[in-house]
Amino acid sequence: MHRILSRVALALTLTTALATIAPTAQAAPDKIRSTGKIGLGLGSGTLANGLSAKWYMGTDHALQFNLGSFGGGGIDHRWHRVAGFAAGVDYLLELPDIVTAGNAFVLGWNAGVGGALGVADGHADLAVAVAGIVGLEFRIIPVPIDIVLEFRPGLLIIPDVDFDAVDFTAHIRFYF
Repeated sequence: MHRILSRVALALTLTTALATIAPTAQAAPDKIRSTGKIGLGLGSGTLANGLSAKWYMGTDHALQFNLGSFGGGGIDHRWHRVAGFAAGVDYLLELPDIVTAGNAFVLGWNAGVGGALGVADGHADLAVAVAGIVGLEFRIIPVPIDIVLEFRPGLLIIPDVDFDAVDFTAHIRFYF
């Protein structure tokens, strides 16, 4: 556990340092971060692993949806009990881009909160969880695809209270 926390602290420190020393991102013809854009693909959320969707309500905020198998929350549960069904939604603030590489790609980030519901197969067990989210997104400009890695500490509320300080999720989506 100590090794995982050390790696998370190092990753957050490096991301913060990069954001601090990187030159201000120049405007690029970003085909993704635009009002009304929708991305569909695969990903993981607070409880759900499977389909991922993101809808930009504006250039500075979006809703992210996850729908699929109930994989549980926390890095120790994510893939150990894939059974049942889960759905989640996240509200994300799209923060200023960190780096823009001409017309090739943009490295950006976002932060937000989310919640999810899950039901295990063969049980009447309902799971309810909430999470905080800090995401690092790699947006490819020529082909509207984003690849996102998220740090997602979560709190399971039902059936038991359990806090997972370390959890990571990821998404890959195509936008149209």
